[in-house]
Parts: sequence; C-alpha cells; structure tokens
Amino acid sequence: SRVVSISGLGAEVWYPAELGSEAGLDARRYDVRDWLPESERDKIPDSDNPWQDSSVYADLALDQERGPYPAIVFVHGTAGWRTQSLALLEHWASRGFVVVAADHPGLFLGDLLMLQTQRDLAGDLAKIVSALATASAGLEFLAGRIDAGRIGMVGHSAGGGAIADQGGTAGVRVLIPLAAGGTQPGASLESTLVMGGMADAVGEYAQQVAGY
Repeated sequence: SRVVSISGLGAEVWYPAELGSEAGLDARRYDVRDWLPESERDKIPDSDNPWQDSSVYADLALDQERGPYPAIVFVHGTAGWRTQSLALLEHWASRGFVVVAADHPGLFLGDLLMLQTQRDLAGDLAKIVSALATASAGLEFLAGRIDAGRIGMVGHSAGGGAIADQGGTAGVRVLIPLAAGGTQPGASLESTLVMGGMADAVGEYAQQVAGY
C-alpha cells in the first residue's frame, strides 16, 4: 500500500506488488490514533490502543507484468477512516484490484470528534475517479496499469449513501452499499450488491430490503 494525496485529499492505495519484493520487510501496522485529533492522541497508551495489523507492505513496486487492473473505491462511514475495513481492502488487492480509500473531510473520525461536519463526498469521489482515469494527482505510479473502464465503488453506511448515484459516472460499473440502502440507475452501472444485517440497530434491515 502507499499513502498518497489525491488533489489534496488524504488517501491510501492498495495494489498488487512485484512478487517477492516484500522480502526482509515488516508488514504495515496501522495506529488508529493517527485518525484522532492531535489533542487526543496521547490520551491512549500503547497498551490500550486497538492496533490494526495488516498483511501489506509499504511502497513496494507495482506488479507491471499484469494488468491493467480494475479499481475499487472504498468510502468509509460516519466517524470512520480509510482503513476501517482493512481486511476487505487487503483481500481485494490480493485478487488483482487497485483499491483507493480516502479520509473524507467532514465524515472521518478526527473531523467528527471536532464537530467539523462540512463535507463534499461527491467532489471527493470525482477527484478519485479523475485521478484513476489519468494516473495523476498522486496516482502517477499507476500509469498504464489501470483499467478506468472497470471501476467498482463500495461504501459503508453514510459512504454507501454517497455512492448510490455514482452509476452515472463513466467507468463505474459496480456499486456495493454496505448497511446503507440501494443505488440509483446509471448509464454505466451493470450490477449492485446490497448488503446489510438483520441485527443492525443503525442501518435498519428494512432499509436494506427497500434498497434491494
């Protein structure tokens, strides 16, 4: 994975790397305190910190022998952050997808704790899709290796609501709202997977059924 800035949007990219290039390196370990306001980070000692251990490595070379790779854009939920669903992001990358997830201003954990709720999720997604299409704005290392005509978007809760109308965006062919609802028809949309839990007390199951 690689931490990037996409037109000023803090994000991370998970991608297929050159086989064997991780030799001698340690897998990435994420510190959830990084997504807290700076004033709050020192209040949680290491012993109480919910570390996120991963099976990915930082900044390895992209596997240039395969691809172009389809892409998945992941949008976290309210008070979430880009690695909130890390197991999914890693799994998709291991299956040959390039995965992009951002910390969305006004929605991610640090902003919500500071009561900063002004957001532009549609604008954030437009920045990411444009960067994927042109391999620019922080994604230059993917040049020539992205299939911008095969993009999926996955959103959790509020993130699921944010992707609902993205099927009209060029190249976005699959939408997956998690604990959110359904999607709207779009010119490029081919498939929607609606997922939810019957015991979910926030995104009620009836909402998933209605979305489906």
